[in-house]
Amino acid sequence: MENLLSAIDAKKGELAQLEPFRPEDAERLWKKFRLEWNYNSNHIEGNTLTYPETELILIFDQSPGGSHSVREIEEMKAHDVAVALVRDWAADEKRELTETDIRDLNRILLVRPFWKEALTADGQPTRRLISIGEYKKYPNSVRLPNGEMFHYASPDETPRKMQELITWYRDASQRLHPVIVAARLHYEFVRIHPFDDGNGRGARLLMNYHLFRHSFPPVIIKSVDKKGYFAALQRADVGDFEAFVTYIAEQLTWSLDLSIRAGNGESVEEQGDWEKQVTLLKREAEAKNPQARSDKTTLKNTLSHWLKINFPIIYWEFIERFEPFDQFFATADCSSYFKYKNSGVAVSVLPEDDNWVKIAQEVVDGGYEPKLIFRYYFKGFLYSDKNSPISFDPPTIFIEFIGDSAILNEHKWSIYSTLPISHKDLQPIRDLAQMFYKQIQVAIGKS
Repeated sequence: MENLLSAIDAKKGELAQLEPFRPEDAERLWKKFRLEWNYNSNHIEGNTLTYPETELILIFDQSPGGSHSVREIEEMKAHDVAVALVRDWAADEKRELTETDIRDLNRILLVRPFWKEALTADGQPTRRLISIGEYKKYPNSVRLPNGEMFHYASPDETPRKMQELITWYRDASQRLHPVIVAARLHYEFVRIHPFDDGNGRGARLLMNYHLFRHSFPPVIIKSVDKKGYFAALQRADVGDFEAFVTYIAEQLTWSLDLSIRAGNGESVEEQGDWEKQVTLLKREAEAKNPQARSDKTTLKNTLSHWLKINFPIIYWEFIERFEPFDQFFATADCSSYFKYKNSGVAVSVLPEDDNWVKIAQEVVDGGYEPKLIFRYYFKGFLYSDKNSPISFDPPTIFIEFIGDSAILNEHKWSIYSTLPISHKDLQPIRDLAQMFYKQIQVAIGKS
């Protein structure tokens, strides 16, 4: 564990060298953390709102529709308020954490009293009115998957144990590594389970409060790793607390790496993020024009085979960025060819010919500058808004591979013949996709 904490300190030092961030980099990083934290922390506890729906609620202040309960939406918004609150608390260096603060967090998280199914101390089902911002008055034991009952602190023990936790926290904060303190604060809070509900979300908020105070980014426990998270807590239950610290440290490493990428001006998107964003836009388009539907997937069917075989990095980036747009159009098509000038005369060769690489090399050896041109275009936009200020006619999207002496290993290319780069830098494809996304927003009358 010592090596892991040292690695975290090194990443934190690297991050400090990048500060202060450009405002736009800080904004997109916090948006990413905000959405990930709110979505995952609530989803772990059973909230059924999806990631795009979370963004729709928190960023665009719109209702997601569907079959979600009012409470799910209220608690998502309330959790977002709590996230902002602990961030503000942490920014005040003179402010100390109190039990009143913790009760206030619970009051914010739960919004209002409600009835909930529960278990008695001996495992019998019951129904209980959940109080907000008050320590529990009844046992809140849980039944484990193996059928055994797991008992948290009793209602009588809870006030004393919470006082002891705050006293320990103030002392340990001066002595121990911030990651150890954050993990222990989380773990001990969960072991007490001081409230009728909201204890898991509260534990994660308190953990990140402490990390914020020590200039770390927040830890995001991903709901897809719920089993791993609970397994680490259970390891701590049987005396292996280091296992839980290690788990938290590993999640913090992800947050630090993401922050460093943002500080360097790089993308903070992960695999799947772009698809979530376009899915959200599709839902908004359907709300404006519910009659239009397209279930076609055309991109993979029309993309040139030679692009996939000979330029796989670019091919798969293009698939990830542009395939989600298929659902907005009736059809899509593509063309590709190899072009060069011989004695001033333009010569075109279809690269589907297996000999195109050999031809390209011969052209380069002959001192000519070839271009490998791939064009992809959409047709029949399905969601035009009659009040839109423009008539949406999407441009042809094309990539030109600019030939030079390294054509077979470097693959320099450009989009719209304006951004020549190496195949190792895929940002122009991402920028083009983002521009296309914004054009669709205008076309459906969203902006």
